[in-house]
Formats: sequence, C-alpha cells, structure tokens
Amino acid sequence: MMLVCALVVYFASPGLMALPLIFIPFGLLPALLSLGDPRKAKAFRALRERYRDIVWIYEEARYGDEIYFVVLALVDGERIQFPAEAKRVKEVMAALATLAPGAAFGFTAANEDAFIRNPASLRQGGAS
Repeated sequence: MMLVCALVVYFASPGLMALPLIFIPFGLLPALLSLGDPRKAKAFRALRERYRDIVWIYEEARYGDEIYFVVLALVDGERIQFPAEAKRVKEVMAALATLAPGAAFGFTAANEDAFIRNPASLRQGGAS
C-alpha cells in the first residue's frame, strides 16, 4: 500500500519523490495528497467569481483563539469558509471590506436570523 501511495505522489509531481518517504512514516500522506492548487479552492473561486454575491462576512474563532475561519455568506444561502492566521484576521477582513463593500460584517444573532430568512436582506450593512 505504501508503495502505491508513493508511486501516486511520484507520478503526480515527479520533482517531489522525496516527500512520500518523509510523509508516509508519519501517516501524513493524506494531508499531502489533499493539497492542491489554491486557485481551485472554493473560497478563492467565490472571491474571484462571485464577489458580488457576498452578503455577509464574519470571522469565527475555533479552539479558543488558536484557529480562525473567515466565513463568506452568499446571496443564495451558501456559506464558504477558509482558514486565516489569527494575527492576520484583521488584515483579511479589511481586504474583504473593499472587495464586498455592501456586505454585512461581523457575526451577530440578528445577522444570522436575517441570513436564514432572506440572505439578500444583509446587503448594505446588515440586519438592524
């Protein structure tokens, strides 16, 4: 099984043959195989192609303040999230504010309720 995994990684990226030898013993090969082209990630596609559909943006801390996710809520009711470094969350949120100026920012119970009832109602600053 390990040989098959090593061959898959080798043929997928010939210049990285040493990586399977490092990752296989630690059981990290699935993590390596899950890495892909970040331009194809759902969140980045949404930012590139559907930025006009973003109605609400908020950050969510998980595991205390160790891991942050930025959540993009779209007009069709979909939520897309991506991780962000804790020390750079404010920077990311500021950049998103310029990309989607009509979106509501920050998590509140009122925004959550409005998003569930009618996502488009969050445009122009959020629920009151």
